[in-house]
Amino acid sequence: MTIDPKISMWLNIIAAVLSAVVGATAQLTTLFGQGKAQAIVSLCALVLTVIGAINGALHGLSGPQAGPIAKEG
Repeated sequence: MTIDPKISMWLNIIAAVLSAVVGATAQLTTLFGQGKAQAIVSLCALVLTVIGAINGALHGLSGPQAGPIAKEG
């Protein structure tokens, strides 16, 4: 089973944007205040973790054959 590489590409783009938001905590605090900034960063970090897990699973499913770590026999 292979997964369309475009799916992984879009997940990686979303992950990059979320990483930028998480890294911009100081700017978010200035823009939205501390309470809202913490909520935004926490939500982005949670979604980023989920996207990373999904993306890793998709790459594992897309492998055409067993890799060097999972040799048969």
